Amino acid sequence: MINHSTSIGQHTSSGNPSARHPSARLPKPSRFNYSLTGPKACRVYVGLLHLAAMHGCEAALADHLAAVLDAGGTPDLEAARAAVAPPAPTSAPAVSVLVPDLAGYDQLLTHLGAAA
Repeated sequence: MINHSTSIGQHTSSGNPSARHPSARLPKPSRFNYSLTGPKACRVYVGLLHLAAMHGCEAALADHLAAVLDAGGTPDLEAARAAVAPPAPTSAPAVSVLVPDLAGYDQLLTHLGAAA
C-alpha cells in the first residue's frame, strides 16, 4: 500500500532532508488530478519519463507539471514536450569535405620504390 501522506520532495537519495532534488518541486499526491486513468495515464506517465530522460530536462519538466497541476489541469505529453524539449533541427548542418591531392602520395610511393 502506498502512503500518500508524504510529499515526494521529502525524500532524497543522499538522506539529507535539506538537499533539494528536482522532484522536490512536484506537487503532493493529494493535488493530482485523477482524470487520466488506465492505459492513457500510463502512456502519458511513461512519455513524460522518456521526455525527461532523453532531453535532460527533469527540473524544467517538474516546474511545468507543477504549473499545470496548480492550474487544475491534466498533464499532457505534447504540451509538456512543447514546453521543455529543445526544438528539433529543421535541416542537417552543411558539411564541407576537402578532397586531398593524391599526387603527393604517388610521389611518395615512387620515392620509396626508388630507395628500395
